[in-house]
Amino acid sequence: MMKYKRDEPFRYQFPEPISGHFVITSIKGLSGQSKKGKIELLDISQRGCKFQSLLDIPITNGIMFEITITLNGNLITLPGKIAWKKRKLKLYEYGYSIETDEELEKVILTEVKEFVRNKRKNEFW
Repeated sequence: MMKYKRDEPFRYQFPEPISGHFVITSIKGLSGQSKKGKIELLDISQRGCKFQSLLDIPITNGIMFEITITLNGNLITLPGKIAWKKRKLKLYEYGYSIETDEELEKVILTEVKEFVRNKRKNEFW
């Protein structure tokens, strides 16, 4: 398991977890797709996120994933790999490193900003 140090200026922690799912997309370069597994997204930045699941997901080198969530009615797919795992009672908590590019970073930032605006607007009214 690799040590993980966050040095990103932006990380948003959701007030309530966001439901989503993951699939394994490749193992050691061999492409394929696993069945969907349920997750709950806890926080996100432009390069990573933290989620929890009832599933004990492998974090072996060479396993690539895709996490899919819906924010503001928009489907967002986050390719990447699991960086760390912690056992929390009946759940597992995971740190996830997003294999990102400039376009995906913009999408994440835009959708999180919109989510915060909508949340504030709903709390005000």
